[in-house]
Amino acid sequence: MIKPGVIFLAARTGMPIIPLGFAYQDCWRVGSWDRFAIPKPWRGAWCVAAKPITVPRETDREGMREYGRMLQQTMDSAQAEAEGIASGRRSRAPLMSHYQAQSAEVAPAEMFGRAGVS
Repeated sequence: MIKPGVIFLAARTGMPIIPLGFAYQDCWRVGSWDRFAIPKPWRGAWCVAAKPITVPRETDREGMREYGRMLQQTMDSAQAEAEGIASGRRSRAPLMSHYQAQSAEVAPAEMFGRAGVS
């Protein structure tokens, strides 16, 4: 469940949200509401990053709800992709090769600000 603060902060800071999905080849699951996963030693782990979502600064309350729904759907898709790869049901081809190509052109200092970067 996406909390509205994530969307609000993305709109106010101009920073993109990068939806991620994580899956493990084999893991233990905690009996909590979020099914927290603890990967078993020496087993595969996968992270799938989807295309970044940028929320315009002038987005109103209803627009933020819509971006929240879009973010949740994108994260669910990334999670399903990661789980498919971990289980062997899907290939390991990159989901977002376009994003990977774009990210190579952006220096970390430009993505995350210049604090602490010399």
